Amino acid sequence: MFIIKRKLSKMKILIWFHKDLRTYDHEILNWVTSQNHKAIGVVFSPLKNSGEKKLIFWNETVSELKISLTRLNIPLLILTDHPLKLIPEIVREHKIDEVMTHRRFNKREQEFIHILRNQLPVSVTEKGDLTLFSSVDGELLSLRDLRPFTKFKNFVTSNWQVPPPLSNPKNENYFLSLTNSPQGGESAGLHRLKNYLWDTKSVLHYHETRNGLLKWDDSSKFSPWLAWGSLSPRFIYQELIHLKKVLGPSDGIDALIYELIWRDYFKFLANIQGKSFFEQQGLSEKKLEIISDSEVFNRWCRGETSEEFVNANMKELYLTGWMSNRGRQNVASYLAKKLKLDWTLGAQWFESQLIDEDTENNYGNWQYLAGVGTDPRDRIFDIKRQSSLYDPEGVYQNLWSQKILPNKGP
Repeated sequence: MFIIKRKLSKMKILIWFHKDLRTYDHEILNWVTSQNHKAIGVVFSPLKNSGEKKLIFWNETVSELKISLTRLNIPLLILTDHPLKLIPEIVREHKIDEVMTHRRFNKREQEFIHILRNQLPVSVTEKGDLTLFSSVDGELLSLRDLRPFTKFKNFVTSNWQVPPPLSNPKNENYFLSLTNSPQGGESAGLHRLKNYLWDTKSVLHYHETRNGLLKWDDSSKFSPWLAWGSLSPRFIYQELIHLKKVLGPSDGIDALIYELIWRDYFKFLANIQGKSFFEQQGLSEKKLEIISDSEVFNRWCRGETSEEFVNANMKELYLTGWMSNRGRQNVASYLAKKLKLDWTLGAQWFESQLIDEDTENNYGNWQYLAGVGTDPRDRIFDIKRQSSLYDPEGVYQNLWSQKILPNKGP
């Protein structure tokens, strides 16, 4: 008796890259390559109103991704037009059998995927987490379980395990030259991780230095690569746990793991909160007293307010695409509480300028500071006191006060 083995048909997959711009620990790439399916990658440029530094970082990231995918025989199309227009055209032209993209969390992006599904004659599959914990498990949480953050943290750390990365990066990605400024791409992100954790072990002091405004190693600076998916949060976690086993208990390592959980928290929160995540009343549905003044808002954007500490941070953002966490809290509180402007305008400005723009974390933190998020306290930052605490000699403010912004922008 002869047993005839049926050969599985190979498919042609369109991989829509978005915030997963890496080749390791990538569920879709793992699946496509393991099944020997043919694939074409596509990635769309950020919004045209994005800041110069954000676009440079994105271009660097995508350029490396294109080279890496070539080694896997996957061409990458880098496009600027609207996905809802171009993806259907690509599906028809290349006879695509299935579109695959990473799982989306916020309602804005989920609706986008829904529209695309209705337009295409083939299936659109969301596959792959960009979080520490599994988003499949995350969907089991109720809104009540997500407030406050401490309850969420205790729940996930007690009930869930962080899955190991599907694959680790190749070792050669770890050995690159390092400059004290972010450069886009998987290799640069991996080198920053290695340098901060293993070479300098600066992570051991993270708990004490994280609020610093000037030094490169005051904080991890992982966020630009995390935001675009060039660094895997699960790989970072794996390295942190490994380092802890080698060196022993560390407040700095624990604090950085804590921040990774905060990142997950806002993504799960966005998933449950829906449209209100982007709306003025936020999670609390509180009606805010808002002043509409475009001139005041523009001065805030350009760092031309009456507070030098705010101005220094806003100039740094405009000229570099970066601002420290301490700075972000202060300028957000100032806009929402002192100027009484619509916090969503501030969130949109951050979204356009930050090289580490992460939608869920950006809007989640803005809600938090505007008093319409998960914090029951209506916190207001005392800017002058903050300045004296974190820039007592005025070194940071003096550095940026001398900078001249180009005569463009808001």
